[in-house]
Amino acid sequence: MRWKNYKPGDRIFYKAYDGEIHSDIVLKVEELTYEENGCGQPYTVHYQELYVSELMVIENYNCLPQNSPEVKELLKKYKSYDKIKEKLVPDILDKLSLFSKNIQREFVSELIAKFGLSPSEF
Repeated sequence: MRWKNYKPGDRIFYKAYDGEIHSDIVLKVEELTYEENGCGQPYTVHYQELYVSELMVIENYNCLPQNSPEVKELLKKYKSYDKIKEKLVPDILDKLSLFSKNIQREFVSELIAKFGLSPSEF
């Protein structure tokens, strides 16, 4: 079976353990294979492990296609966000580069708190 090949920077969509559709940006891709024995004929299955954080990996065969009905509406929102992010993230990084790592860390912690998130959600 063939699945889409992803590269770092691609946005992926997948159904998480909670049943919700989640999206992440691929940070790193690892190409892997395993041997399968279907109907008495062994064959090699190629797949990718998509790192979306240091501790979280999604296999490419678990990703939902962007033309999937469950993804289409969410994709519209992310496309809008991605356009804003292209300017916003570099602006924030530029402004924060004037400060020490401790102040930068404090800024990120404040954002996390203001959005009602916990660090373990990352």
